[in-house]
Amino acid sequence: MILRTALVALLATAALPAWSARPLVSDDAAALDSNTCEIEGAGHRITRSGDPDVTGLEATFACGVGSSTQLALGAGQERGGGITVRTLVAGGKTIFRPADNGATGLGIAYAIDNVHVPGEGSKFDNVSITGLVTREIVPGWLLHGNLGWNRSRAAHQNTTTWSVGLESTSNPVFAADVFGDDRGRPAVSTGVGFSFTRDFSMNVGVAQQFESPAIRQWTLGAKMVF
Repeated sequence: MILRTALVALLATAALPAWSARPLVSDDAAALDSNTCEIEGAGHRITRSGDPDVTGLEATFACGVGSSTQLALGAGQERGGGITVRTLVAGGKTIFRPADNGATGLGIAYAIDNVHVPGEGSKFDNVSITGLVTREIVPGWLLHGNLGWNRSRAAHQNTTTWSVGLESTSNPVFAADVFGDDRGRPAVSTGVGFSFTRDFSMNVGVAQQFESPAIRQWTLGAKMVF
């Protein structure tokens, strides 16, 4: 029973970062253009000493609405130790000022999820709001900053989240992040993305959380814009 409880806790929070802008962990202050949509999918493997490996799949469908907002629906599944946790997510982001012509981009992201845990059924759990900042610091390199609030109904607790990310505008795209919250040690990530056409790209990334024992996540993803 103790092992099963620990596995459920790990699965329910399995994905270290949100990976909303792979290979970047930090979300950027940019939205899809109106009438533009994208489908993004990814698979990941999470390892932690003493626990079975966790594997997961996730997919997100997002579309631009108006001139500065995008809305998204997503679904994910994590499996490990014979236990499967499924998550549905609805969210989006609104940009108040784009990061154009040397300006600092400003925006806000928001999301709510529904988690299905074995033996407990489905329930709405996390609600999050995150402030987004993006700025070009030197030609070809963007700096992103996120500061957010998350409310977990299941855990009955509020959490402050944060991240700082660096991303190139080249092809391939190189990205690195430091991120965390006020309840644990920070994590780092790095990744690379390749655009094969204007509308199709793939990415690979790895994240490491410096808890004891440490948690590591490998991710492989793809995105199609249309």
